[in-house]
Amino acid sequence: MLKHKAFKFRIYPTFEQRIMMGKNFGCCRLVFNYFLNMSKKEYEENKKTLKYKDYAKELNNLKMEKEFLKESDSISLQQALKHLETSFTNFFRNPKVGYPNYKRKNDHNDSYSTINVNNNIAIIDDKHIKLPKIGIVKAKIHRDIPDGYNLKSATVSKVPSGKYYVSILFEYNEEETNYIIDKNNIVGLDYSNKELFVTDDNLFVDPEFLKIYRKGEEKLHKLQRTLSRRQSPNYNKEIKGSKRYEKQRIKVARYHEYLKNKRLDYYNKFTNEIANRYDVVVIEDLDMQEMAKEYKENGKVVYDNAWGMFTNLLKTKLENKGKKLIKVDKYFPSSKKCNVCGHINQLLTIDVRKWECPICHTLHDRDVNASINLKKEGLKILNS
Repeated sequence: MLKHKAFKFRIYPTFEQRIMMGKNFGCCRLVFNYFLNMSKKEYEENKKTLKYKDYAKELNNLKMEKEFLKESDSISLQQALKHLETSFTNFFRNPKVGYPNYKRKNDHNDSYSTINVNNNIAIIDDKHIKLPKIGIVKAKIHRDIPDGYNLKSATVSKVPSGKYYVSILFEYNEEETNYIIDKNNIVGLDYSNKELFVTDDNLFVDPEFLKIYRKGEEKLHKLQRTLSRRQSPNYNKEIKGSKRYEKQRIKVARYHEYLKNKRLDYYNKFTNEIANRYDVVVIEDLDMQEMAKEYKENGKVVYDNAWGMFTNLLKTKLENKGKKLIKVDKYFPSSKKCNVCGHINQLLTIDVRKWECPICHTLHDRDVNASINLKKEGLKILNS
């Protein structure tokens, strides 16, 4: 079975290579915005939705009109058009995704993708990568690429902190795992604002890594207040930002990056630990955006817990080991249902943390009871 896997490496381009990458970023941004604008006009005037083949026909005319587009990697421009088509496809399938937005230079988050043709992308050794139009770039190859992995494409990116990365996509043939799932080795994780999740097993998140953003908020506010006193750029009025503004902006971006990486590193290790320990993990299929709106006072806490990131990492690690992540419908009464007799307490409100079942008189901790019910429901889904 063919699968794809990406490896992300940091790169250290020279001054000339950074200029060339900047040209590629700018040209891809221009092409994306130009054809997004064309698509909007075409739909407004003729009610017609343009596809990649329509964009590709006009791309050559645009290159004739704007000669500087020929300096960039031609494949990266074609990939920008494919990304635009994908954006529209995703929007039409699910309007909640949102209509495609114009790319902005002052977002300081640039990227472009290119495809491997005639080995124009290659990992030379553990310190160098070859990229089309850029040449050989110094890199930190911190992972070995397994044998049988075929290089398909690369995405070069520049993050707001000013660092450069390349994400290289590989294709490989994976044999189906013969792992036999032990149905008794199952755990239910009930989401909790305070602890990320609660379970009836001895499993919990290290408090040091909970609410990382809230813990770093004071320092972040100081950095942002300093930034607000600097001369910021205004592109509409053609006002350039001061050098001190740019230096401070990078400090803010680096601190954001530090908080994000700290959380991601811990979640990677922790989800790997869970995937090694259990064969089946059961969670609720929650809409975290709606939950953040519901609890306005705790909205930041909901986002800071990064439940979506946690569950995505957990799913990937379980599937790689031949194990399963089961999502139970969000309307399943996990908290209101007694895990002993099955009675559903319709009078239970969200502020009640402990309750006694009126039928069997079992005293329940709300979250532990929910995790047991999730485990039982997950087992039903697994056996069905």
